[in-house]
Amino acid sequence: ATATPLVQRDLVERLGLESPRQVLAGFDRPNLRFLVKYCRTPSYRLDELVRQVQSRKGIGIVYSGTRRATEEQAEFLCEHGRRALPYHAGLTSDQRTSAQDAFMSGDIDVICATNAFGLGIDKPDVRFVIHTALPSSPDAYYQEAGRAGRDGLPADALLLNCASDRGLQEWMIDVDLPDLNVLKHIHRFVGRADGRISIENAASQLRLSNTTLRVGLQLLAESGAVEVGERLGQEFAAVTTAASLDRQHISAIESAVNRQRAWRIEQLDAIERYVQSSTCRREYLLRYFGDPAAEPRGDRQCCDRCARPGSHSAGDAALQARATRLKKPKRISAARAALRDALIENGSIRGAAAATGGSPKKVAEVAREMVTTGVLDVSALVPEEVQFALSQACKDMDEAGVDYRRPRPGYLQAAMQFCPPGTNWDHLTLYLASLRRRDALVELADIEPEIVVSQSQPVRVASGKPSWQETLDLYLAARSTDEIASERGLKPITVEGHLVEAIKAGKLDSGRLVDPETAEVIRRAMHEVMPSETPLRDIRARAVEIAGREVSYLEVNAVMTQSERQIPAPDAEGELPELLERKARAERLRKQREDAGEPWPDTWDAEYRRIIARIEVLRQ
Repeated sequence: ATATPLVQRDLVERLGLESPRQVLAGFDRPNLRFLVKYCRTPSYRLDELVRQVQSRKGIGIVYSGTRRATEEQAEFLCEHGRRALPYHAGLTSDQRTSAQDAFMSGDIDVICATNAFGLGIDKPDVRFVIHTALPSSPDAYYQEAGRAGRDGLPADALLLNCASDRGLQEWMIDVDLPDLNVLKHIHRFVGRADGRISIENAASQLRLSNTTLRVGLQLLAESGAVEVGERLGQEFAAVTTAASLDRQHISAIESAVNRQRAWRIEQLDAIERYVQSSTCRREYLLRYFGDPAAEPRGDRQCCDRCARPGSHSAGDAALQARATRLKKPKRISAARAALRDALIENGSIRGAAAATGGSPKKVAEVAREMVTTGVLDVSALVPEEVQFALSQACKDMDEAGVDYRRPRPGYLQAAMQFCPPGTNWDHLTLYLASLRRRDALVELADIEPEIVVSQSQPVRVASGKPSWQETLDLYLAARSTDEIASERGLKPITVEGHLVEAIKAGKLDSGRLVDPETAEVIRRAMHEVMPSETPLRDIRARAVEIAGREVSYLEVNAVMTQSERQIPAPDAEGELPELLERKARAERLRKQREDAGEPWPDTWDAEYRRIIARIEVLRQ
């Protein structure tokens, strides 16, 4: 159904066929419309998902990259009036069956699922399939998107793309490809088995995913250390052919791992090219599958490229020329090349200034220009963990409606208010420069999100006040958040963000939004949860556990914001005691989790290491 020319050749070779008859009926699904929308942040994408689902009638599937995302998206859709359920491999068999039955019977509008859902599902009236994460390959995408419109009626295949998506897929590739220690573990397990392996049971006992176990067995088989035989359902024959993995096995495994990774990265590159393509999306997919009839249709129901007036599916030549210049870094002088090398070698503005004899201010200015033009990668100067923290700060600013992308007087001060205490100014300016480059590439590649202006909402004339101040005035006049949202033509979540902004500005007390008992529960949760990339979500989850009832995001955000206003920024002398207290708190939490048999999250471990490193610097 979706076999590329490479896969077709592989099938012939593996099956030992000689000059077989090949039947190609064509890959085109003419009733599907292919769409891609770029979303600045995961938070924006969640809001965009709601808008897209609300604008469509009928039943749909939303494919997500993680189990947590399926649950979050299903909950968010339910909060906005659509009947939705999550579906992923972490649910019990009964829960998965119940969700699937509800979807098939039409009891729900949307099922939010990982790629664990869909194989063998033949529901003809699915009107849309939305991907909220970059698929692993065009093959996977076309199969999943093809679950829409099987009744032959018009249906949409929409991909909501975010800049961070590729990182998740690369991480999943690394997780799926087991390292040598895991392979030795699998090899010993097969040696102790009775000649037959159950994927589910073996994966559970080895504490591996089904995918990792399957890939591990395949690698061991290719190396000659394991022989895999007949498969029956979820079980298949497997025996070891060597007592242990010797150097020859290990060399064969390393070669196989490198081939697997290179192939999967190639697949990832192919789906990224689909997302970034300036030409007809349908044509791109059909050419990928080797369909000889591949050509742009040029009508609005084909894809978002064909729908653009005057584009003729080819994009604007001048626009693409500018994009090419921006993507290809310009040549630089020998002096600038030396400065770039110093920046990379020292990893900081001040270090490079000292090494080259330049002023820190001038070096910082040139470094920002290099990042913006693509001559220098921002990761050379801004560590990954700092980028994660700044991405969270940008998400908070997006939700609060703060413009931090456009350089103007005071924009850095506004952005710094949302950043973690002790944020380095150079890190912030360089990170924002990288965002401006990314946004420019998105605009020039012509995949920015379309702006829909609702004709049903009145046009408001700016009053000169900040938007959050107008919301606060209405709230203090005893209007509910829903009433304010309706009157101002905003989403309720935006109104809630305005109220939090009012707390930050000292114009509203969190006691107006949260009762004392709930506030105490949230403060306890704040004390018990380690810092992470998603503090709001993690603290809310812990508060719900403590309270045994629902606690809203607004309540958590309000209490957290009020607490941050009451804690002065640490000075140079006060930073070390605070870090030592956070270190001790992290170690208490680690011990509590170990005693309870619970895992220690990677994000917490990264934060703990950062605290240790900072303490060492301050003690020198």
